[in-house]
Amino acid sequence: MWKQIFYSYFEDEEFKNYSFKIFQKLFSQFKSGKFKELTIEESFKDKNKFKELINQFVKEKIEKKEFSSSIIPTILKDSVAKNFYLDLRSSQYTMKEDEIYFWLFHITSGIFYKNYVFNIHSSKPEKWVLFLKKIKDRLSLYFLTSKENGVNKDMLKDYLGLKNLKIIFLEKGNLMIFYLLAFYAKIFLEKKETLEELGIDDSSFCTLVEFSQGSKNKIYFYTKINKFIEEIFYNKETSNKNFSVDFIIAISSLINYDKNYKDLSLKFIDDLLYYLLKYRRINGEILYKIIDLRISSLRNQKKITPFYKIDELITRFNKSF
Repeated sequence: MWKQIFYSYFEDEEFKNYSFKIFQKLFSQFKSGKFKELTIEESFKDKNKFKELINQFVKEKIEKKEFSSSIIPTILKDSVAKNFYLDLRSSQYTMKEDEIYFWLFHITSGIFYKNYVFNIHSSKPEKWVLFLKKIKDRLSLYFLTSKENGVNKDMLKDYLGLKNLKIIFLEKGNLMIFYLLAFYAKIFLEKKETLEELGIDDSSFCTLVEFSQGSKNKIYFYTKINKFIEEIFYNKETSNKNFSVDFIIAISSLINYDKNYKDLSLKFIDDLLYYLLKYRRINGEILYKIIDLRISSLRNQKKITPFYKIDELITRFNKSF
């Protein structure tokens, strides 16, 4: 199934060209040899060469019975950590072709920003790919045409109805997830697609891969994103479901734009969103640090931006209080 999904998705030249930066990161361990060609744009864009290289890569990994960081980015090479290397040759486990194609598809079909790659796993992957093709005009506008960093932040900000915000920050992983889930939440309503129809249900999840030069890559899993989308981005006070930016503005209102405090402020907000995404709750200790930081910087600010609907956010996720 996943082999077919993989090649069906990458038949689209625009999707494939956008993913080149991700393939470069995923196959960066190959400093020479045939698979290095997947990191060279000319070879990558050649349809026949691309398919031949991917087929050879999958076949080789199955025959050698080994995982690779080009399949799962967090796997360490044998030369890096012998005690943690997953050598399957002496075991009874046989890596399946479908398993490799699942990971290749899930990582490389994502949305990237610099060293982060975000993606959603749907319980109905065929329908999900059809939906991505259906909204390609939007994906092209906000992501696919921004091949260097992966996201056109200004256009995404405007699409979400956040024109009054100074900037949206994607440099922190959980902030990036927050804004991209908001993008999908809005477009689901525009296209009149329900979460259930697209396989965004209790078994779906999203991932964030962080590619790190000189250190171990990281991958984060977030489950039940359907619940998060419903609770954060959809207004339940009306009979018709509407997209709401209230909690996006609420989170953004916590950001301290003072140059002396901004980095620490973004770190705390990223931590706050991690708890919100992972556990559906507001971490009171982290929120206190954010507010305390804002108070500490007041003396340096000519114009004070008030918090926005933080009380409603706390009330909605008050399990931790």
